[in-house]
Amino acid sequence: MEVLHALAVAPAAVGTCCAAADRSRGGSHSSDLAASALMTVAMLDAALLHVIPVLWWALALGAAAVGSAIAARMRQGTRRDRVVDAAMRIHAGVGMVVMAGLMLVMAASHTETIAFTSGGHHHAGSLAPVGAVAACAYGVASVVLAARAARWERVEYLAMGASTLLMGFAAML
Repeated sequence: MEVLHALAVAPAAVGTCCAAADRSRGGSHSSDLAASALMTVAMLDAALLHVIPVLWWALALGAAAVGSAIAARMRQGTRRDRVVDAAMRIHAGVGMVVMAGLMLVMAASHTETIAFTSGGHHHAGSLAPVGAVAACAYGVASVVLAARAARWERVEYLAMGASTLLMGFAAML
């Protein structure tokens, strides 16, 4: 589980680099980059560093998803910019929510394995398939959106989808 979780950081980092490199989105650039960086740092910490508790990362990702939606609603631009921006914003927001859920499931199942080896309740394990299905659905959506996207956005969609799929697989272990 830990190895897959750590491997999921790599595509997240690629997605963050693509968000940083893509200057074509104008005003939406900084919020996309911030969302991508937040997801990458949260995954890195949860997988390897363990500085901030996973619950706080999950709350931060949820708050960022809501904040991103509010910012997108307030932003104006051309019709095409709004459509492209909305697709990326929705994808990133849903990704943050799915990622937060997967992080919680993985942390809970790891804690239960350590803390309750002598017959404790295993509720987190029953949520792992739900997280895996959400990750798979997100991965499929990522591929569909990537097929319709421009160069940098295509890599971002695929990187975010790959990262989430790896975490979904890790949650099942």
